[in-house]
Amino acid sequence: MFRPQFVTYLDTNTKVPYTLNRLGTLIENPKKGHQAYYRHLPDVLSQHGDNPAEPGCWLVMRKQLLCRNLTYPQQVQYIKTVNERTQSSYEEELDAIDIATMVLARHVLTGERYLSDGTGEQAYKAYSRCKESIKFRECAFPLIIGNFASDNLHIDSCNLLDNYYCYGPVGLLKYSKGDKVKEEEGSQLP
Repeated sequence: MFRPQFVTYLDTNTKVPYTLNRLGTLIENPKKGHQAYYRHLPDVLSQHGDNPAEPGCWLVMRKQLLCRNLTYPQQVQYIKTVNERTQSSYEEELDAIDIATMVLARHVLTGERYLSDGTGEQAYKAYSRCKESIKFRECAFPLIIGNFASDNLHIDSCNLLDNYYCYGPVGLLKYSKGDKVKEEEGSQLP
């Protein structure tokens, strides 16, 4: 899946930054496919909804979480270990726009719901943490994406005291222009 940096509206030839808010508008009324919505706290999109995407790139995402039941620093270390052992290049810290793009594009095209509420592609409630955080008063809480119900993807912050059973990183590969892509032969995760 290609994640753009900009979106061009063909009817007006207007070029605008690709953001979580723009993606939300696009998925609410796709020309073809399955409709979806965000379910979120107001602070989420007010703080991160208009952050522009980085330069366009190709994204590949595993269907399942790489691990669960780990704190965020442990998840980052787990991905580093996976990358070292398998010679993969999974993103260690995930951008919300990249995860949302992959999950929602897949849903629009196929109706599948990754990072689901337990009734979609996973048999358990699943969230992936992102590198962004939500500021609330004097505190910052990690941004999470998941719990994809029948037509809405939950974007929220997680309480640091929450159970970790449903939080984990997705395996996301990001390829930019000029990256050399090596073929991987069914590498095993630790």
